[in-house]
Amino acid sequence: MSYWALFLGIALISALIFGPMGSQIAKQKQRDPIEGLFLGVLFGPLGAIAEVLLPRGPAQASSGRSSIADSWDKPGDSK
Repeated sequence: MSYWALFLGIALISALIFGPMGSQIAKQKQRDPIEGLFLGVLFGPLGAIAEVLLPRGPAQASSGRSSIADSWDKPGDSK
């Protein structure tokens, strides 16, 4: 077996393990699971560790709007 085949096999197994792991960690931290998936697939165990170290995501407002949108001035409002 060549070194490239061994390398690709290890990379594939790492992506299959750490991609879903990063996604699950992101979901638990209220972040986008796709972000965790990409970090886990691209960086393996370092991506999963990075997802653990990232801050918790913003809580979703019940209206579906972000909290930043709630702080914007509406037309005609003066402060």
